[in-house]
Amino acid sequence: MESKSNYNNPQTQLDNEGSFVDKIILEMKQLIFKIVTQMLKIESQSVFFQLLMRLIQYMQLNAILFNRQIWKIWQVTSVSQPLHTFFNYFMITPYFDLESFSYFVVIMYVCLSLFLITLMLIFVIGFYSNKQNQSFTWAMAILKTLIEFFLSILFLPFVDVFLAMIACYDNGKGQFQHFLFDIYCWENVHIVHGIVAIIALIIFSFTTLLFSMIYYEVNYLPQKLNSKKQSRSTTFLLLYELVMVICYTFMNDKVYEYVHILIMLIGSFLVFWWFHVEKPYNNHIIQKSYSMLVTFHLWGVSMLCFAKYLEGVLFFGVIFSWMGGLPLIIITLIRPQNEQYEILMTNLATCQQPEQIYKMTNFLQQLQYESLNDQTSGLVIDGFLDHHKITCIRDDCHLKLKGLPNYRRNKIGLNDSNLQERDVDLSIVLYQMYLNQTKRFQSFIKLRLKFAIYMYEKMKQKQNALIELQAIEQMFPKFDEEFIIFRFKKIIEEELNSGDGYGNFDLGNELQFQNNYKTLQRYIERSSLLHMDFWSLLQEDFPDLSKLNELGQKINNSIVQIEDLWKKMQKQSTNLAKALRLYGKFQIEVLQDKEQGEELLEKSRMLQQQVGLNRNKATTTFINAEDIGLEALPTIVIATTVDKFSQITNLNKACCNVLAYNKSELLNKKVTQIMPNIFSRFHDRYIEKFMTLNVSNLFNVDRYIFVKQKHNYIIPSFLNIRMLSSFDDTTLIVGQFKLIKQFKPICYIITDTEKIIESISASCFSLLGIDNKLITHNKIYINDLFPSFQEQFSSFFTKSGAPIKCNNSLLQTKSPSYQQSSEQQTEKQKSDKCFQIYQCNVSEIRDFEKQLVGYAIKLELIQNEKSFGTQQNMSLLGEKQQTEQLVYNQLQFKFIPKIMTFLAELGNEANSQRVDQSVNWDQQDQSSQITSNLGMEYQKPSTEKSDELQLISQSVKLDDGIKTLRLFENKIQDIEDREDIISEDEESGRQSVFQKIDNDSIDVGGNDNLNVFRSRTNLLQLINIQQTPKVITKLNWTMNLEMLSIVTLSFVAFFLTNQQYNKISDQLYLVQQVGIRNAEFFNLIAAIQNLQMKQLGIWTFNSDLESAQYEKDQRININNTINTINEINTILTLNSENDNAQLKELYTKNIVNMRVSEGVFQKYDLVQAMQQLLSKSLIIRDKQLEFMTPNDEDFKFLVFNLLNDFSNHLKNSTEQYSIDLSQKTVDNRQELISILGTSSGILGVSLLLLIFFLIQMASRLQEILVLFLDIPDKTVKFLYSKCENFLSNIQIGEDDEMLSDFDELEKEEREELNKTLKQRRKKKKYKNSNKELRNLILVTLIFTILFQSYFIIFYFLSSEMLTNLNQMVPEINSTSYCESFYKFVEGAERHVFLNRDISITGIDSYQLLKSGIDALYQIDSYFHQEHSLNVEILNTVYVDAFQEIFMLQPCAIFSKQMQTGTEEDCKSFASGAIDQGMAVGLARFIENIRFLLTIYEQFYGHPEVSFSNAVRGNVIFKNITQNDDNVTNYIYNLNNFKQAKELRVMQSTYLKATFRYLFIKLKEGINSDMSNSKTQLLALFIIFEAILFILYFVFWLPLTIKLIRDIQKTRIMVMMIPLKVIIKIRSIKLYIKDVILEKAIEK
Repeated sequence: MESKSNYNNPQTQLDNEGSFVDKIILEMKQLIFKIVTQMLKIESQSVFFQLLMRLIQYMQLNAILFNRQIWKIWQVTSVSQPLHTFFNYFMITPYFDLESFSYFVVIMYVCLSLFLITLMLIFVIGFYSNKQNQSFTWAMAILKTLIEFFLSILFLPFVDVFLAMIACYDNGKGQFQHFLFDIYCWENVHIVHGIVAIIALIIFSFTTLLFSMIYYEVNYLPQKLNSKKQSRSTTFLLLYELVMVICYTFMNDKVYEYVHILIMLIGSFLVFWWFHVEKPYNNHIIQKSYSMLVTFHLWGVSMLCFAKYLEGVLFFGVIFSWMGGLPLIIITLIRPQNEQYEILMTNLATCQQPEQIYKMTNFLQQLQYESLNDQTSGLVIDGFLDHHKITCIRDDCHLKLKGLPNYRRNKIGLNDSNLQERDVDLSIVLYQMYLNQTKRFQSFIKLRLKFAIYMYEKMKQKQNALIELQAIEQMFPKFDEEFIIFRFKKIIEEELNSGDGYGNFDLGNELQFQNNYKTLQRYIERSSLLHMDFWSLLQEDFPDLSKLNELGQKINNSIVQIEDLWKKMQKQSTNLAKALRLYGKFQIEVLQDKEQGEELLEKSRMLQQQVGLNRNKATTTFINAEDIGLEALPTIVIATTVDKFSQITNLNKACCNVLAYNKSELLNKKVTQIMPNIFSRFHDRYIEKFMTLNVSNLFNVDRYIFVKQKHNYIIPSFLNIRMLSSFDDTTLIVGQFKLIKQFKPICYIITDTEKIIESISASCFSLLGIDNKLITHNKIYINDLFPSFQEQFSSFFTKSGAPIKCNNSLLQTKSPSYQQSSEQQTEKQKSDKCFQIYQCNVSEIRDFEKQLVGYAIKLELIQNEKSFGTQQNMSLLGEKQQTEQLVYNQLQFKFIPKIMTFLAELGNEANSQRVDQSVNWDQQDQSSQITSNLGMEYQKPSTEKSDELQLISQSVKLDDGIKTLRLFENKIQDIEDREDIISEDEESGRQSVFQKIDNDSIDVGGNDNLNVFRSRTNLLQLINIQQTPKVITKLNWTMNLEMLSIVTLSFVAFFLTNQQYNKISDQLYLVQQVGIRNAEFFNLIAAIQNLQMKQLGIWTFNSDLESAQYEKDQRININNTINTINEINTILTLNSENDNAQLKELYTKNIVNMRVSEGVFQKYDLVQAMQQLLSKSLIIRDKQLEFMTPNDEDFKFLVFNLLNDFSNHLKNSTEQYSIDLSQKTVDNRQELISILGTSSGILGVSLLLLIFFLIQMASRLQEILVLFLDIPDKTVKFLYSKCENFLSNIQIGEDDEMLSDFDELEKEEREELNKTLKQRRKKKKYKNSNKELRNLILVTLIFTILFQSYFIIFYFLSSEMLTNLNQMVPEINSTSYCESFYKFVEGAERHVFLNRDISITGIDSYQLLKSGIDALYQIDSYFHQEHSLNVEILNTVYVDAFQEIFMLQPCAIFSKQMQTGTEEDCKSFASGAIDQGMAVGLARFIENIRFLLTIYEQFYGHPEVSFSNAVRGNVIFKNITQNDDNVTNYIYNLNNFKQAKELRVMQSTYLKATFRYLFIKLKEGINSDMSNSKTQLLALFIIFEAILFILYFVFWLPLTIKLIRDIQKTRIMVMMIPLKVIIKIRSIKLYIKDVILEKAIEK
């Protein structure tokens, strides 16, 4: 069956669909509106606290006035600088100095966290505030406090913090330098912080500005501190603060000072205007505080302009003028201000500015409030009322009509006995002002909003206010206006729903009720269609359970909408008879709730009876005057205003058909046009008196009247009038005509008091032979027609009247139409027409003053005169007429939906009366009663024709009950598979005794109220028990534990990785310090060797001063070396973790073999050994030069120990620190792998549990849906047909008749239902395309993959960095070790030249030197090899530095950054070898050592060698030993070789600078890489946490609520099954017992 309804329209309320973005915006708006509405219910903070916040705000505005960019403009820095410092104490950013960037970052994230907590509270309260047993008082109080702080004293500091993070400028070097901190912007981690700051600034500013626009009390309530006329002043102040912070953050250049000051001046003036001139606050104290705030600030900005442009020119010390002017401003503002009384003189008739009217009405309300305690305000009101009385030009002006007699003023909402007459007058005047001016300025939303609020607050016209708000809502209001509409609509609807708002009738109530009734009908249509779709889908061979569930959800939603609307309608009007019938029929026919439906129908009958008893009461039960076109009865609307008094303003098509007019012919015409002349003469005065006296007994009473058609013929009818009061204080009179059905030859005549005919009905032409033209052109008396009329006149006033003889002979000469018609008649017809007998009834017509104005005559044709004399003929005539009328009345038509035809049948009078009552009780009135009385008093048995009709109606199906059977297993069965057949009897027969007992226990409490199957209401209450399903609880616990674990793991991974990075950085620093320490020990050997060589006389000086200076420099070098070593040892001691076993052994065990004296050795730990060496170094530093001989014990102690076992342990310590560095990277990777594995395990288990619980939840839902498959197909078809018939009756307009035969068919339907339940049924197969479950599992899987992806990405990002670090460890170790090793080899060579007998590292010093030279080549090659391997993973900082040092010209770096001397010296040193790159320099260093060793080999043991031939002019021979020991002299002279001098300078200057500079750059590059890695990880971490926050609060929590509701709605679907079916089907009973009942008992 194809059914149509209003719900097929996609724009209906239920199917309204918009874009996803529109829905999100709408949801967010409603969320914010709901939160602010609840916040406004909480009491505001104290006045003292508000004043304290104003003081802090003023200090913050002064911080803008003295910000870091313009405070020097004041020029008197001795005053402005302290003020700048003081005012900055009220901000956050100035508390941090250049070196505290990390602390500033912490504070920024604290601010952001505080704002995120606010957002979280908004979402939590918004989502859960509607849940039962949920109290959010404390959360709401916290949220309100935070919002108020954000709107006052926290906005400027927070914005300043977020903008300070990106306060950067171009330093001219291609980099952005931070203005407040010693960092570079948009590099490394600052990128993340900057992006977060920008996003936080946008969201924080946008959210705060939104709340500033709507967080205020719009009513004039001075006791509430946030009561304001408008909120945009606060919004503009916040915008001004935001703009000023942006200005002084980014306008760093002095050239922008003029622009800065100009913006500040304009902004401060606008803020001053908004607060001081507009005066938005209704509380005088708060308004004064804001006036002072903005005035002080404007004064300060003005003085700043003077200081900028005129300081030192015309003025001096402007800042003192600023300070001195503040007290004067305070005195000026504290003084009472003159009110703007001139606005009260506005002429409303000529005013063209709605804003002025808006201000005027606001000021009047303020005066009305203040007049309670202020006599002056009362006098001002009196003056205004007098002025308004004079200037008001409207005819309906209250003050002008007030003194007139019988004036009825509208005092709705003004019934308070404490109100003075002045207050009542002002309230009515304000009401009229709002009403009239909103008509003039319909697009001015502010005024219309005030009008709606005034109607609600003052006039108590809640429905009218609601209608006005709904109308404004369609005018595209602004955001703050939308909130006002939302808030007051919610307040009014809550009051209306609570029953407090429908006490008095007004037009708004009736309009709303009629709209709701139509909406109810549409909802019921849609629900019926959905039920039909559900039962139709269930009839399929393979029903889809997911589609069944989807339809069931829609059905539940539609039923909830119907129930909510029904509750609202019950409180709106008492005219519920029709709605009760519709809803009751819906309950019976569609919802199968016979108990509730019959209760509603019974209420409808009782209500209709009560309405019939109270017809004389002035209760309005009518229609919407704008929609009368939908009414079946002729309806007309008449205006009562002065300009359209008694004019027709509207009428429906039925009225036009009756009167034979077009609608345009009657609109704006006087209603007297459709009245007989005798009534039209006094009708206007009648209405005037009616409006003045308000005669209530005329309401809702059917009055017998005559209506005049277009052709001037009258029609008798019954008129029912009602008076409707509209929201604009006008009155409408609505009348409905109920025409009298005529089944007899009757005509009507109206005469005046002289019995002259004035009006006739159209039937007079056929009965009496007169027409309208005849009586119009001739004066015809009634006696002309009925000669005996005057004689019988008194007898006509009885109820039965009297017969009278008509004589038309007088008319034959006067009526041309009669003559024309008589020509076509036979003589017999003419004779019969001239002498006819009529039954005559006469009634008087009187005006409203009870004066007789005429007579109404009713004439009923009885018979011609020939048969009049015979009583028998009269009896037979009456009996025949009775029979014909009876058959006509008893013939009824019944619509049969199954065969789509109408069936005629004869019913008795009782059935007819019952049908009439069930069809339209609200139309059962006096007219229907009178009409029924017009029938005959006798009945006759049914005719043969009626018997035939009854036989047709009782026809049966011939094939009903015929089945095809077979014999199987000794039983006769249907030809169906035995396995597919289920019989309730067979099932019960197979049960054991215990099962039967258990099954019987389902009906526990059969004799008490616990029997859930006794009524549908009990079962519904049982199902509706609110309890979170266990599967949802488990699902929640699983998700909560998963989220908690994921958050914990993410925090652990992030902070652990950061900690490891910091440890790696610290370890890298330790490796650097260990290398420097080792190199410093060999510097110590070189310095001691230099002093010894000076003592031996090896060095040649030009003067004693030079010699003394050299000795002093070496001692200073020793001292500095000792201090450096001590500092490094302290650093190593404090920072070493001692996790390395060998390092721990070095520092704690005595393993360093030290020579104490000749042949005496003792073992120390490394620290003790170093202390021994340093103490000896101090002794040598202070020892006289002459005692520094080769045989000196202190010298021997140092040289021997530094070059032997101690040096080996130093080298070992360097390697161990490098090993520790490598181990830390490995350990960190292991920890990340553990976290990755843990996260995988947790997410995997959680995924399985979530999928398991989701499947379990789906199975719970499927259990319910499968129950419907146990319903027999014929039962399903029966339920479908019930819904179909119900919907068909609604759509063909028989909603009032659809149950007229319910009592007759009830037994038949019960038998049909029982018959369908006894049918044997198949085991239905089904399919379940549960897309929702698949989608949930897919989303869960995606989210799990997303969570795991975070840890995988985190691992790979960290692991890549750690792998690179581990690969770079050999190069790091080489860079740290090279300096000390180069110095060790050079020192070993000089040791060989001085004393070859002392071994080095336990072997011959000469052999060690030779192997050391080879090791130098190897380490140099290894160093470059490692660098080439790592060049792709090394930071460009180090790669560039390495290239510059080794391959390019490093002299500039040495001279400028390492302070090695001048660049020219570097370039000229070693014939320019250093300037060619240290790759050449190191090769020259090694070759110099080899060259000296080669010369040494020539000298050692060969005294006969010629010195001059061996040295080739490199040095001049010097007899150092002052003897003939040529070998010793030759060897000593090697130290004076050019190569030897190059070695000493290179190792003390350039080698030191090279490796230390490289390590610095290497460390800088690694730290930069780690910083970049930290930045990436931080960005990933923040994004991940934000995603978690959004997923949990925005996705998961609403999803949980939705799942709970879905389960509850699916359970409620059981109620779609009739109780009779539930009782008959065992599986459904068991489900209710096992699942629902047990859970209810647990609950």
